[in-house]
Amino acid sequence: MKKIKKKNELAIFEEYRLKPKEDPYEPNKYKYKKNKLGKLVKVNEYGIPVKSEEAKSITFKVKSYLRDEAIKETGHLIRSMKSQAYKFKKGELENLIKEQENKIIKKKGWKWLRMAALAQIGIFPFI
Repeated sequence: MKKIKKKNELAIFEEYRLKPKEDPYEPNKYKYKKNKLGKLVKVNEYGIPVKSEEAKSITFKVKSYLRDEAIKETGHLIRSMKSQAYKFKKGELENLIKEQENKIIKKKGWKWLRMAALAQIGIFPFI
């Protein structure tokens, strides 16, 4: 019988979160310094912290928000089944997350589309 390695749910779902793509030439462009918390951050030639361009884009933020919400819902679904995330295979977890993404899009898609359209013409609903 194969022993199942128990992993924390947060560590398992961290693999499925969206991350900005890495630039292969990045080490030559920027320097790294430790911030007040002790983490390494990219800084430009003037010492100002720099974020990657993809992390700033609105589409990446929307996709990342959608994936995070789907991961929360999947975690809730797994806990409601009285099971643990480490008992699922990677493919099964990925399918569960994608199903939850589709449900969120169906549930909130028209509301987001309406808000985006009204924001484009200058009327931003606070609903």
